[in-house]
Amino acid sequence: MTAGRGHDDEPLIPMPALRLDALRQAVATVAPSRLPEFFQEIQEAFSHAGDEDSVYPIRHFCQRWGAAVATEHRPSVATRLHAAERALANPDAGIRQRAVEEAASIVRAAYREVAGGWLALGMRHRSPARRPARRGPGCHVTDIDHMHQSQAELRLARTASRVLAAADAGHPVRFV
Repeated sequence: MTAGRGHDDEPLIPMPALRLDALRQAVATVAPSRLPEFFQEIQEAFSHAGDEDSVYPIRHFCQRWGAAVATEHRPSVATRLHAAERALANPDAGIRQRAVEEAASIVRAAYREVAGGWLALGMRHRSPARRPARRGPGCHVTDIDHMHQSQAELRLARTASRVLAAADAGHPVRFV
């Protein structure tokens, strides 16, 4: 695959299939500097898969790197994400908070794009927001939807506080 530079909103390459060989080729094209990280994580995923006797570590690896490719294959999105990562070094807490929110928005969109790829392969992707509602006495579907939304917001807030703490400590931060 070769990457031609067009308009910033045009993808450099089409979104690859969520297979190891296709993801490796896509990473080599859109983010070649991250190939060592890719290979290290693939070894860890296979090691965990063997230890756990499960394919979930490999599936998680594919989702994570699919999201990385989804952000990097569009130059305008990659630029926004990298700007948000750099903004975490800013001493102004407001700027750092906006950077976390911007990065979270980009990463959520990337994972939605990856989830669409799993669905195209015929694989089920279930997130907490998509679970069927459990109805009980006095419990309505809208209450459950609100509960899932509140849980997701709480997880995002916890993640944001960890990211800000890591940035404050001078650790490099990469969202995907």
